[in-house]
This record gives sequence, structure tokens and C-alpha cells, in this order.
Amino acid sequence: MALKVLLLAASIVLAVVFVLAFATSNSCTRSIRFVHGPEVFMLRNTSADDLVIGVLTSPETVYRAIALANTWKRRSPSKVVIYGAEMSPTPPPQVPQYPWRLPTDESREVVYPEIVNLPVKAGHAHFVANETVAMLKLLYASFPHKKWYMKCDDDTFVIVSNLLMALDKRNSSEDLFLGRTISDGLLHSGGAGYVLSQSAISKLLTTIDTCLEAAPIGAGEDLIIAGCLRKYHGILPTLQMGHYFSHVHQTRTAFRDEHAEGLVQFPISFHWIQPEEMYTYDYLTFHAQVISF
Repeated sequence: MALKVLLLAASIVLAVVFVLAFATSNSCTRSIRFVHGPEVFMLRNTSADDLVIGVLTSPETVYRAIALANTWKRRSPSKVVIYGAEMSPTPPPQVPQYPWRLPTDESREVVYPEIVNLPVKAGHAHFVANETVAMLKLLYASFPHKKWYMKCDDDTFVIVSNLLMALDKRNSSEDLFLGRTISDGLLHSGGAGYVLSQSAISKLLTTIDTCLEAAPIGAGEDLIIAGCLRKYHGILPTLQMGHYFSHVHQTRTAFRDEHAEGLVQFPISFHWIQPEEMYTYDYLTFHAQVISF
């Protein structure tokens, strides 16, 4: 009798192991290990390959692109592509150096990033609607099977792993337009970064030329994008917490007055970041450790 019980118990254990092994082998779960703390967060509906990020730079602000390429871009688990109009293929005369180095960085030189030239004239850091539309078209054409498409400016610091965790809770087949809402919720800040689902961007690109032609001269790209999605597709902006305007020297404005919803544990992006501040954010996010007692 005891032998039968043991055999039965063994068979149950083997069955459970088999089921778990099968489930694991067929799961699309991805793990993202965050730097701070021992926690491991599992992505169940999204992988790093599901997201692509397009960063818009310009001839005048390429030094920002250099800073982001040597900070958060090189750490991103997802594809990040830098775009700009009338960009030089060679670095500027004096490529900025790291303001400081950690011991592990001593042998690493500053990298001048590859920048994809857009087939439009440069808006020269302002009036960049043409460049943004050209970038979204090229981004979608180059990566047509991604679930999520993010656009941000070159003065934005993005923590991509946190963004992936936020997107994991959403459905890319829905018409989603996510980001930092401004102007009473009518649009998203283009600089701080907005995210379009596969469904939303595919619809947007069918009407964006019409919207661009109808827009007044000098209209902001974020205004045009939001208006086009609303007018032709009924897609409204959805606040995604964690996209911040960050005036480092104006803390009250940055983190209280402009963000009534408060702070979140896992921030996604910080906008209006100067190049040296980009390295500061990189150090505090990915290098600095806190010892707990």
C-alpha cells in the first residue's frame, strides 16, 4: 500500500513538472531586471522587440543626440533610431566628452551616433512638423511589425525598461495614443515622448499628409498629430503617468505644478534635459546604488 502511495505521488510530481515545463517553453514571458533593488519584473504580453523608439534631432542640437547615444540609448533593450534633416555624416568639430567617468568607463570613448537623414528640409529645432511626420513614416516603414512606436526629442532621457513595463499592461491592437497630456488634455507633449500603438500609427499615417497640409504655418507637431488622430480616427490622448517635464533648477515647476497626478515609482521619461544633465541622470539611474540597513 505504501509503495502504491509513493508511486502515485511520484507520478503527480512528474505530471506537474511536465506541465510547468511545457508552459514555460511556450510562454512569451520576458524578464526585466531593474538596477535598484532585487526585484525581477516579468513582462507577459510585451517583449523588448515589440517597441521601437524614434528620436528627433537637428543640426543645431546634435550635441544632445551625442549625449543620449552615450547614456540611455546604449542601455535600451529596445531599438532606438535617431533621425534628423540635413544632418552631417561626420561629428561636429569638438565632440563633447564625458563630464566625469566611472572606473568602468575609462576605456570607453564618446560615440558619435548613426543618424538617419530625413528627406525634408530642417526645421532648425523649431517648427519640426515636417520632420516628425517624415520620421514616423520612415519608422513605420522600417519596422512595420512592432507593437509600439515612441517619438521623443533629443533632450529627453528615457528609461526604456520602465516604459516596457507600462506598455505590458496595455493592448497594442487598440487605438492608443499615450504620453504626457497638455493643453487641458487635448494633446501630448511631443518632446517628452508619446507612444502610438500599432493600430493607432497605421491609421494616423493614412491621413497625416492631409492634416499636415491643412495645418497653419508653424503649428506644433504634437498639435497636428493629436488633431489628426482626433478628427479622422476618434483617437484621444491617454495620460500615461511617468513622462515628466524636468527643469532641474525649478523643482516645484517640474515635479509639482505641472504634474498634478504626482510622482510614480517607475518614471518613464524626463524632458528638457541638457547634455551634461543627461550624464547625471544616467549615473543616478544606472550606476548609483543605495545600501539598505
